[in-house]
Amino acid sequence: MELVQLFFISFLAGSILPFPSEAFLLFLQNKNLFSDFTILLTATAGNTIGAIINYYLGKGGSLFILKKFYRMERVELERAALRFTKYGHFAAFFSFIPFIGDPLTVAAGAIGYPVLRFIPLVFSGKLIRYMLILGIFRNITG
Repeated sequence: MELVQLFFISFLAGSILPFPSEAFLLFLQNKNLFSDFTILLTATAGNTIGAIINYYLGKGGSLFILKKFYRMERVELERAALRFTKYGHFAAFFSFIPFIGDPLTVAAGAIGYPVLRFIPLVFSGKLIRYMLILGIFRNITG
């Protein structure tokens, strides 16, 4: 059940809500019920699927949804789209960065960045981020 919760929390953190998935990730790691690998893949999958939802929201172009859930104005989306156009694959990879990651994933869809390039880049960035978080916490707690 905890892995389902982690997946769902990570999904929300990667999509509609700015939800802190890291706290639950570290809570599960500390309980030692699952391997770090299992926790890592579960969180990464959930967070990546959340980013894919953002991508398709951007592709659909619903400004109402963007304003309602992300509180993004057209100007913010345009700035994110410019960054994405300029930095391309780097922007997709760094979509894990808090506060700017969600607009970048929405912008990717809005500008029509190829989804088959988007998914592996986003997955890799989120995977590395969670690996670092788990590794640092494991080293601190022994």
